[in-house]
Amino acid sequence: MRLDEPATPRPPRSAPWIGYAGALLISAIAIGARLALTPVFQDRPFFLLFMPAVLLAAAFWGPGPALLTTAVTLAGGVMISGLTPQSHSGDLINAALFTILGPAIAYGGWRLQRQVARTADALVHLEEREAHLRSILDTVPDAMVVIDEHGV
Repeated sequence: MRLDEPATPRPPRSAPWIGYAGALLISAIAIGARLALTPVFQDRPFFLLFMPAVLLAAAFWGPGPALLTTAVTLAGGVMISGLTPQSHSGDLINAALFTILGPAIAYGGWRLQRQVARTADALVHLEEREAHLRSILDTVPDAMVVIDEHGV
């Protein structure tokens, strides 16, 4: 292994459009599930059903797709239920909470992806340092003296 190449290659980044396409797909699945449950919910908006879609988009693809999923499922929920400003206050609060939680989850997804990238970078750096140390120890003669900065 050469010192100038990382010990663990980084996974290739997918094209950004894949995340947005995935967000639209899981949004459609969530809206389809809500439509399938119309006999149970009638015309009541039930935005909690859309939360897993937003969570998946945030975890897999980051904040942009999570915000898109929030917007699409919110619009779908409003259209399905016919939510208007004159609707029941509980329904409006439900929609408002979903509108607030969606961006919060998107932010969490951004933080998660950032931490994963930092961890991958740290792992690559650690493996490079270990390879460098290993190459030094492999070329050292039989006897070695190690001294710290105080001469001990």
